[in-house]
Amino acid sequence: MLVTRACTRSLTGLLWLSACAHSLTSDLWNAENPDVFVGRLIITLDHLTNSTIATVPDATGIKQRIAGTQHRFVARALAEVELGGHTRVLRATEEVRDVTWPAAAKMSVAAKFEPQVPPEAELRRRAALSWVKALVKALAAAPPEAVDVSDARGFVM
Repeated sequence: MLVTRACTRSLTGLLWLSACAHSLTSDLWNAENPDVFVGRLIITLDHLTNSTIATVPDATGIKQRIAGTQHRFVARALAEVELGGHTRVLRATEEVRDVTWPAAAKMSVAAKFEPQVPPEAELRRRAALSWVKALVKALAAAPPEAVDVSDARGFVM
């Protein structure tokens, strides 16, 4: 599979990969003899929490330090890719953090009970996009033999 510069700039979802493949003309794309083999893309999500001290405004706008909980939502993507005759595992990670805290009546601080993070589908999409960026870097470092990296059509940077 070849990834063009234009395709890498316009990746917006999981459908972009097939859209990029279909955007290649038949003289560049040969389904019977692919340049790169990609295994199954596995995306996992983790929710980790830590105790922390948060700085939050009180009712008058003065910042107060209060005990809170840091939430880390981590999306990890990995897949095996055959590059240069070797099978490599490419990994990518995306992380979102937020802090929650209980109400503190003595300091007039309102509580924040729920972390504000993107939906699970958005985290999976971000992880997949990061993985494709890792694939592009790996292809640039070890391009397939059939690809001329100085090609005028702008393949693998």
